[in-house]
Order: sequence, then structure tokens, then C-alpha cells
Amino acid sequence: MKAKFGVRPDLDFWACEYGQFPGGSAHEVEADKGFVHQIASAHAHGSLVDVSYDAAAAKVAAQAVESEEDSLKALAKAQASGDWQAGNVEQYELGQAARAEGSDE
Repeated sequence: MKAKFGVRPDLDFWACEYGQFPGGSAHEVEADKGFVHQIASAHAHGSLVDVSYDAAAAKVAAQAVESEEDSLKALAKAQASGDWQAGNVEQYELGQAARAEGSDE
């Protein structure tokens, strides 16, 4: 699979498991599924610009980042079922236990 991307010029670099890429420059890479996921995620978060993929990579990238609409649907479902609140309580309890142990987590 092939991907092309640019790193925003206001960033010194963008780094991931697959390397470090200087800011303000364009890159063309051979990418496996994991790399395509990282590129798509960085693009969604705004670190990468002018991203394009070949057909195979585009299919992988399309599944890599959840749409806002899908996220909101999942949130509504979790809130309606009580899973959201249960997760918040669990996270609070884990945080309390970590603080009691003097951990930074």
C-alpha cells in the first residue's frame, strides 16, 4: 500500500513507530496496515496534511478513524445502557487507588 502525506510546517517533525518525518515536508511511503492507521489518525488530529492513499490503503484508512457521528451514537448508547457511568466510576476508583499508592498514573 502507498500513502502520501505532508507534515504541518509549524511542527518540527511527526514521529510514529515507522519513523520520524520532518515538518514542512511531503513524504511518499510504502505502508502496512498499522502505518496506514497511524497516518489516518495523525491526519484526523491535524498533524498531517495533504494525505492521499492508493485504493488499498484508502480502504484501510477509512476504517481507522471513527466518524464523529459514529462516536456520538456509541456515546449515546453507552450512556443509555449505563456503561458510560460504570466506566467513569471504574476510572475514578482506579485513580483513587493509584493516588493512594503514590503513583502518577
